[in-house]
Amino acid sequence: MAKPPQIRPISESKHTFMCVYGDPGCGKTTFAGSSGKGTLIVRPPIDHTDAIVGSGCDEWVVHSWDDMLEVQEFARHEGGNEYDWIWLDSLSLWQDVGMDDIWQGVIAQKPHRLAAFYDRGEYRINMGRISEWVRYMIGNDTFNFGFTAHPFWASFRDNEGEGDDVTKLMPWVQGKSMPQKLCGMMNLVAYMTVHRRKEGGQLYRKMSFHGTENFYAKDGLGAFPKGYVVNPKLPAVAAAADAARSKTVRPMVRRRTRRTAT
Repeated sequence: MAKPPQIRPISESKHTFMCVYGDPGCGKTTFAGSSGKGTLIVRPPIDHTDAIVGSGCDEWVVHSWDDMLEVQEFARHEGGNEYDWIWLDSLSLWQDVGMDDIWQGVIAQKPHRLAAFYDRGEYRINMGRISEWVRYMIGNDTFNFGFTAHPFWASFRDNEGEGDDVTKLMPWVQGKSMPQKLCGMMNLVAYMTVHRRKEGGQLYRKMSFHGTENFYAKDGLGAFPKGYVVNPKLPAVAAAADAARSKTVRPMVRRRTRRTAT
């Protein structure tokens, strides 16, 4: 049997897929909008873009899952021609608006449910739609895509440990394993924080790409050897990602193996 034509040499990815998460007010929207013209910010009506008025970015305010599907269709056909970056700002707030939209459909069909509240079924629908929407946005591979999120303390089993769960900050996405699933689709996951240089000194923002025992982060491109960027701007981060992506060979990190005493 001849080798199927779908098999081909591994090549670098074409675009950057990024998650930025951090506390409200840490600068996520400012970062996403720092590329200016050529950036589309998709946001729910309960999020705000006042920080980037005049930046040259466009915005698309989404109120329902029908709106999100319209964004998806536009991105599939024209997204890469019109925009270099498309951001969902923020996923943590959109999931609540998406749930409200699903709930309105439920009570329209079953008015008696109004006396109750969301059930497991509604959460599953919302989780499935979020996962599918992000997959489709990445699958286009005709533009760079990112989403912002708030942080939350996630607990999960440590593969190397026995007994106690590990707790660390991750992007806030509702649903079991949803943060891990969506982070797995990204090649960059950054945790953003705000610091003060000294007492009474100037504030600065720090974007971390190397995780610790306290928070999750990911540099899947090997673009940030220091592990962080101070006062980040999207054009500089994107340029570093592009430069790392163009490298043909990246060094492999060997894991230390435990030797059994004899």
